[in-house]
Amino acid sequence: MRSKINNDKKVASKVDKNPVTAVSAIDSAFLIDEEYHEIIIALLYKPDRSKKKIFEEIRSKKKKDYDNSLETSINEKSKEYNRYGKIRRQVDELVNLKLVESLKEDKIGNFSDKTTSKLYRLSISGIFYVLINWHRISTQYSVLSALSKNYPDNLIFENFLYQYFEKQSIDEIGMYISSQIIAFLSNICKYIVNHLHMLTIPADYSMNGFPLFSWPSQSNEVKDEFSSQDELKLKNYLFKELSWKWILDARIIPNFMENKITIKSDEVDFTPVIKIFRKEKQAILNIGTTSIMFFGVVRESNGSLSINGKPIFSHTQFTYHSFNRWCREEVLLLIYRIYKINDFPDVDQSFVENIVGRTLIKDSTFKKTVESIRNTFKFKESVKA
Repeated sequence: MRSKINNDKKVASKVDKNPVTAVSAIDSAFLIDEEYHEIIIALLYKPDRSKKKIFEEIRSKKKKDYDNSLETSINEKSKEYNRYGKIRRQVDELVNLKLVESLKEDKIGNFSDKTTSKLYRLSISGIFYVLINWHRISTQYSVLSALSKNYPDNLIFENFLYQYFEKQSIDEIGMYISSQIIAFLSNICKYIVNHLHMLTIPADYSMNGFPLFSWPSQSNEVKDEFSSQDELKLKNYLFKELSWKWILDARIIPNFMENKITIKSDEVDFTPVIKIFRKEKQAILNIGTTSIMFFGVVRESNGSLSINGKPIFSHTQFTYHSFNRWCREEVLLLIYRIYKINDFPDVDQSFVENIVGRTLIKDSTFKKTVESIRNTFKFKESVKA
């Protein structure tokens, strides 16, 4: 298969058997040749088909195309009619790429007859590919309706569509909001792929962060106090990451012998402490026995430690929470686009009166989504005030 990924990089055909892990082999720039799209399209609209049925479906479509073309020669037609062997190989290649999967015996009933052909359908990675590259497959509504009908229980729909809409609503008004839904799901798939790639990056490389302050290489080194610049950077960082408004007037008390920084303020009834672990190259912010934040630690050429600003979570946790935060923003944008009003989340009466509004107003899942967003919106406004 002539795969194209960023300047013709080869596709990793040997990926983990876990379908979720296999998604990481798909990149938003990953494209397969058009002839393989014929198989993808055939299984999108008619899943659980044998190789022979897939071939017959493609040949049937080709025959219609050729019958409507006076310029196509008989010889070219005959070549298309004898592609069965090639289709079989292409299906196997798509299976190796985890875009297509064969059904197991227990999924299709009595499969004791060894002459019975295997049945094939799109895998979760194949569904990712369709959603990311929907414009190369078909129209947005056609893709949405095919997936809703033929792959209703796929992980993407279950976790990112039916969490906010009831399936019946999507079936009833999909043709009116398909562009918004497919754009939303396509972005979700791209973001999942990007975050899965992020998890393969070594934590030290991606998470070292930016310098906040330096720490002496040995505990017996004399260093009386923080520089005013280091103190300001630390305070601003904690203010931004933890929303501690009181931190700006707090006292930063470093103890270089005990490798800790005590933060004191009369405005709060707790005393945060940053512990620096030289050998482990770790720095952790604790309140009592609870770890609140950890920092990146890099040993400089002169032996001193650079304590760096770092996300509150570990590499994996940061990726997870970053993805969740991004998804919430995408959901907000999706709902906003459906409402098509500027003062979101106030409901415009004209929206309620149209067919989409009349359907969604009865959708309890959608109403909970809007209510949740409305509460978040009001909370943010109150915080700003």
